[in-house]
Amino acid sequence: MTKEIGEQIRHVQEIIQKLNIRQSNNNSELTNDYGYIKFGEDDIDIDTRLSQYIRLALQTNARTIVEFLKSGWRLPTPDLIISVTGGG
Repeated sequence: MTKEIGEQIRHVQEIIQKLNIRQSNNNSELTNDYGYIKFGEDDIDIDTRLSQYIRLALQTNARTIVEFLKSGWRLPTPDLIISVTGGG
């Protein structure tokens, strides 16, 4: 599992650079706040499902987000995008 996670993180880094995804509206740096979250208290094993996350600038274009989901995370085109802001 560790090798696959490392490969996926490198792939996501490439897509972030390609799409020029920023971490905030006031910062010109590319986002570096992304990775995996494990819900629950169990130890990580072969059956553990990890969820991916990324922090995006509030003004990130919806088309860029969809392209990231499709290219970066290799997901199908979403029917709905929900934005969580503030103390979400």
